[in-house]
Amino acid sequence: MPILKAIRLKALHQDREDESVGIARRAGVSSGPVWLITFVDLISLLLAFFVLMFSMNSPKSPEWNSLAQSLHEAFSGPPRQTEIQKQEDKTIESEKRGLGLNIGYLHRLLDEALARDPALAGSVVRSEGDRVIVSVPSDLLFATGSDGLTERARRALYPLSQALANLENRVDVMGHTDPRPVLGTGRFGSNWELSLARAASVAQVLGAAGYDRVPTVRGLADTRFGAVAPALPVAERYQLARRVDIEVFAERGRRR
Repeated sequence: MPILKAIRLKALHQDREDESVGIARRAGVSSGPVWLITFVDLISLLLAFFVLMFSMNSPKSPEWNSLAQSLHEAFSGPPRQTEIQKQEDKTIESEKRGLGLNIGYLHRLLDEALARDPALAGSVVRSEGDRVIVSVPSDLLFATGSDGLTERARRALYPLSQALANLENRVDVMGHTDPRPVLGTGRFGSNWELSLARAASVAQVLGAAGYDRVPTVRGLADTRFGAVAPALPVAERYQLARRVDIEVFAERGRRR
């Protein structure tokens, strides 16, 4: 009798295993342990749960940035202190200044201002990256070897200066010369001095017209001459090189 009972229990257990395998096969599982189906279902539910929790609780920016930085340092080592300082300084400066008028709109605005002013014929407006540059020939503004604006030049620059005075954008004024040395025994001993003085004269007109930001003024002498239309005759290149560039940036300028 005990032997018969054991045989019956074993047969019952085998029937249950056959039934489980049949269910698994009908579900599309051709082989493998049956418990794997339940395990995959559990993992899927856990994944859905964590995705739901993440979508309901997005990480705060400082905490997320801290975590990302920690992971970056763990895999690639800590960044150098100079890189951190440069990035922080740039971020702080950008946040303080913000953005001024759109560069595309600025280009159209300055084109219109020059079109209304025949005295500035020969001036060129162009866009370069994050700035719009107005190039005014020095021959329209100054006498040879001088940094003093002629009265005609002041009148010509005033409408352009008024247009810029209504902006909050950063403005740089750059003076350029041709490669020929300064002649005579005038005030300026080099093209560096002459180009800087001419840029300062144009910047003063901007301030007088009401531009209340602090323009950056630089004298570049003939350092950019190599980029001036190399295919043209030298005399024409010299004429194009003698100019004052008014550069208007996308970012805001610092107030006085």
